[in-house]
Amino acid sequence: MDSTHVHHPATRGHSAVTRRTHPIRPVARLVLMAFITGLLTACGQPQPTTYFARRPAVGAIRAERVFAQHAGVWRYEATDSRGGGAVIAYTHSTAPLPDDDADLTEMWRVFRPGVEDSLVAIRTDGSVVVPSSIDLARGKLTRFSPPLLHMPAELRADEAVIQEVRMAVYDVRRPERLLHDRPARHTIRYVGDETVTGPLGRYDTRVIEWVLEAQFGPAHVHRVATFWIDEQHGVVARRYEERITILGVPASAAREELHLIAAPATD
Repeated sequence: MDSTHVHHPATRGHSAVTRRTHPIRPVARLVLMAFITGLLTACGQPQPTTYFARRPAVGAIRAERVFAQHAGVWRYEATDSRGGGAVIAYTHSTAPLPDDDADLTEMWRVFRPGVEDSLVAIRTDGSVVVPSSIDLARGKLTRFSPPLLHMPAELRADEAVIQEVRMAVYDVRRPERLLHDRPARHTIRYVGDETVTGPLGRYDTRVIEWVLEAQFGPAHVHRVATFWIDEQHGVVARRYEERITILGVPASAAREELHLIAAPATD
């Protein structure tokens, strides 16, 4: 918070009575103006999400609560953004279903301008997978084999679902050029329940955590995605964290949070 201190030295010739009787008035005026300005500013801007103490996970959560299976645009307030705004659009995709998974029934496109362009598919058992994803900021296309598990059909409390995949990374400008082909480990957990307060109100949410780890030569990539899911609105808050180390030495780190400010109406 930006803080400014104003100092007014005493003026020679003013009486001691004057200095004792009136100095509180300009100070009080400044405090009042600062309070009103802060209040107006706070009322005019979306407020950050507040997280309360996490409670133990109970029961199970189904995939349709995590991945919205209807078209629309979700708008989020972003903090520490990597760029591209905070608009996430879900649309049906006409892309062909991958040949290496016969259980896929339909394909969706998840698009966030400047950040992400992913294909997401639904399996016959209700689970959700990601065949491929484009990192628009870095210009990299990643294909997962088998498709990366986005969410099992049902995830039970404190259950860890672990998947071993291969990540084939290509240059978006030259998609025939393979840059890397490495194994990765992906873990999904339902880690607890939590009450959150955000721009749209207060929610009792279930918290899902994804961890993806991969080794690209000397570089180790550690990505964590956390999702707060409300029964009615779906994902009301998201947090993305990425750490890259080279030969064990920290090379880069990124962190971003998204807080829901508008969701499409559903029937």
